[in-house]
Amino acid sequence: MKQKLLSLLLALCTVLSILPFGAAAADFQDVASDAYYRDAVQWALKHDPQITRGTGASTFSPNDTCKRCEVVTFLWRAFGAKKAEGKNVFTDVKDTDYYRDAAVWASAEGITAGTSAATFSPNDPCTREQVATFLWRASGKPAENLQVSPFADMLNRAHYSFTPVLWAYENGVTKGKTANTFGPADPCTRAQIVTFLYRALAKPLTPAQPAERLTFQPKAASRYLTEVFGEKMVETWFNLVDAVMAGKDTFACPDQHTYDWVMGQFPNKCCPVLLEVIDYAYDREHSVRDGVASFTYKVPKEEAARKIADFAKLVEDILNETMKPDYNDFEKALSLFLYFQKTYTYDYDAAADVDNGVGFYTNAYRVLTGKTGVCNEIANAYSYLLTQVGVDATTVMGANHEWSLIRLNGRHYHIDATFALSSVPGELRYFLMDDAMRREDDMFRTGEFIYCSNYSTEHPHPDYTAGDDTFAMLQSAAFDSMDHEKQVLNYVNFSDWGKTTVKQFSYKDY
Repeated sequence: MKQKLLSLLLALCTVLSILPFGAAAADFQDVASDAYYRDAVQWALKHDPQITRGTGASTFSPNDTCKRCEVVTFLWRAFGAKKAEGKNVFTDVKDTDYYRDAAVWASAEGITAGTSAATFSPNDPCTREQVATFLWRASGKPAENLQVSPFADMLNRAHYSFTPVLWAYENGVTKGKTANTFGPADPCTRAQIVTFLYRALAKPLTPAQPAERLTFQPKAASRYLTEVFGEKMVETWFNLVDAVMAGKDTFACPDQHTYDWVMGQFPNKCCPVLLEVIDYAYDREHSVRDGVASFTYKVPKEEAARKIADFAKLVEDILNETMKPDYNDFEKALSLFLYFQKTYTYDYDAAADVDNGVGFYTNAYRVLTGKTGVCNEIANAYSYLLTQVGVDATTVMGANHEWSLIRLNGRHYHIDATFALSSVPGELRYFLMDDAMRREDDMFRTGEFIYCSNYSTEHPHPDYTAGDDTFAMLQSAAFDSMDHEKQVLNYVNFSDWGKTTVKQFSYKDY
């Protein structure tokens, strides 16, 4: 894979602009001595005069963007610039265009499908996520092995560029625009591309080191949410979070319908602290005008920022107390399950108020800050924390109860952190259940389950059958210890209670 990528990137070097032989980065008036890409430019010039020649005798134009037609031509030339086989399906690519064969080749090879079934948009800027995706596809779609995204703006695992971007980060091709952002929709500039080349070719590709500490991710959303609500709503949710984090009171939103669902459903599931700081617009029924939505603050913006910062610290403290950054999804889910079991209590008074119709608003923020709650609070808090560390998790409703659903290796499992609160310490009965285990109590009927959304008729869900019983032996077991290095769970069966018999389960495939 590395050899293929190096060959590809080397070919990219040959198609950049022209500078006289022997020039150095110092000759460029627009390359400052402390510019992050200066070493990359200098390396490119010294390595070979054909790598880059600038845009003039004294200019490199580091901030100029690359068009889609240019990037796809780089890729085409990297693979030998062979005459494209197949039909040109793009109405905006003429047979006389220099990039015609490149666009047809890229389409035939599955590197790009264009911007629609009939358009390629050759003159559109090529975004950073598009460049990463083209490189990833051209390199054979290799897997990425990161457990947690390092970028706050790359948290949606269902998004097309998630794996390509994490693969590029993992292999040192990009470090992101900041310490925790990638800037996926930003145009890719000449400075960024030459830096990608420098990091890929001047130094060996080395995997990124795992983070030493798990950090708060304000823009978190599981793949379940995208599958149920759609990508448009998830992206609108991210727009709202960006606005709040920037202290603004408007955000991009396509319509009133999307606004109502994003404001009403997403905060409790994706960033519970927002329930404490923002609210609907004063004129809720007309909150969206010309693609821009408004909202209000419940507290002064300075106080809102403080609340968010305090919540971020709380979340980070919980995560770093319970797990390590290099834990796999099984270990993260188990660690949090045991943490909930020993830390939180069930709020019987609040449950009685809810049952009696007493006005009482429940949410995940309350259980995380107050350490007590009812089922819907506990389930959303548990799923939220898992989403924070990259585990695909959501909640399920059924028979006036709510619990969590997670996805491990493409399979779905039920986890009931609420019922676990009343269990024997370390009991695993409610951890990673299949549908049959969840139905053990007759009140839970699979066909009546509601996933993610509180209103299933509005947003019908895909088939989330939990049919794998791999973890059935844990339903009558209690936790003993976990060996992270060997990926082994040590547990004791209740039938062996009081004995020294400890059994093992290998979870290395999860």
